[in-house]
Amino acid sequence: MNPKTLLLFLTLNLSCTPEKSPKNCTEDPDLPGVLYAEYPAADLENLPFTKDNRIYRGGNTYRFAFTYQSPTGEDLSFAFAEKAEKGKFPWTFKKKTPDCPDCIVAVEMQVKPTDKVKYQSGYHQTDICYTYLTRTGALNYPAQNTGLIENDCNVWLHPPRSGLFRVLELNPFPHIKKPYEVGHSFESALKIGSHWQDERWREWEGSITNQTTYRIFENAVLHVAGSDISCLITEAKAGSELGNTYLKTWFNDTIGFVKYEYTNIDGSKIMLELDSFFIYESRPPQKKAQAKDLAIQKTETQIKKIFGANQPNNPACSLAEKPTELTDFMLKKARQLKDTLPAKQQAIVYVKHKDRSFKIENGALSVFSKKPFPDHIEDRFNRKFSCRKYDYWESLYPGYTETFVKPYFCEGLTFVVFAVAF
Repeated sequence: MNPKTLLLFLTLNLSCTPEKSPKNCTEDPDLPGVLYAEYPAADLENLPFTKDNRIYRGGNTYRFAFTYQSPTGEDLSFAFAEKAEKGKFPWTFKKKTPDCPDCIVAVEMQVKPTDKVKYQSGYHQTDICYTYLTRTGALNYPAQNTGLIENDCNVWLHPPRSGLFRVLELNPFPHIKKPYEVGHSFESALKIGSHWQDERWREWEGSITNQTTYRIFENAVLHVAGSDISCLITEAKAGSELGNTYLKTWFNDTIGFVKYEYTNIDGSKIMLELDSFFIYESRPPQKKAQAKDLAIQKTETQIKKIFGANQPNNPACSLAEKPTELTDFMLKKARQLKDTLPAKQQAIVYVKHKDRSFKIENGALSVFSKKPFPDHIEDRFNRKFSCRKYDYWESLYPGYTETFVKPYFCEGLTFVVFAVAF
């Protein structure tokens, strides 16, 4: 562990103090039982959902060791394929051996410095990003962006849910609600669509609803990441027509959740235990980060408005068999985007169409070849993204920034859209 990180770790207040639940929280209509903080409409432009966090502050990073036990009791891991297929990374189980270079052995969670600009559609979460790591420490893709809720009423977060971790969608989500006292019980509900199904654990049609009950049952000391931490232990049970799943969590009101023990729908078990973390020493430069994040979000919204939804019925998909019309369509959309961007931004579109590739930059067709794009562009097509570290965000001021929309996938056609500022 980095000495600086260790010093920060040892100087934290590692106690769990019972507190009464405040009254300025509202139940999330999409997450019954989960409470979000209410803010006056005028405050929403300041993106307060991360700014006001006491535990999960922008820039914080947490690394969890990962273990998996199959329904038959075998210790296994898993590995992602090198390339995405139709926007998703296939994965396979692997025997957990010291010489497995691509086995996932840890998960890193990073808290992003600012909030998504989604408050107008009822989004009340702090952005987080999960990265999957191999034994060598190399990042393994894909990175996964999702969210958490932290306020004076409760803490709730999405677990990692890529590859094997997709099974956790059927489990109770980590959640603790005030008062933080032994004996306190609470409930939540979550609707789950069939796109989360997998023949390796359970298949179903339509949507199901997990009804989850939680109970804080013990205050105990847990030795993790080199220190003894006072934690509240919560047990949760989720039930649906598919069966029951379980989660046991260890929570500290300064660090957050430090350990998870999942019992999955097929009887398998997943454990995540904190082995190191970094607490950002000071608040991020909130005003600068907000202004830049707001500009990025506005540009991404504009890209989606011009190029359409990232769905198979996107207008470009219907032109996959008409190369000339497709090129004209892309030129028209790229020029339209260019005309809507600020003077310092450039619109760039990369297109892979069957056996050809081309690039549109600043409204002009600048590259047309059968050769692949440079590695950093190929990584984007293959969805090889990693979480942006906070020092990277800091380094963006006042230099290069990049707005990027996930690849559009059609039959025989893939394209990505960037807006770049210098």
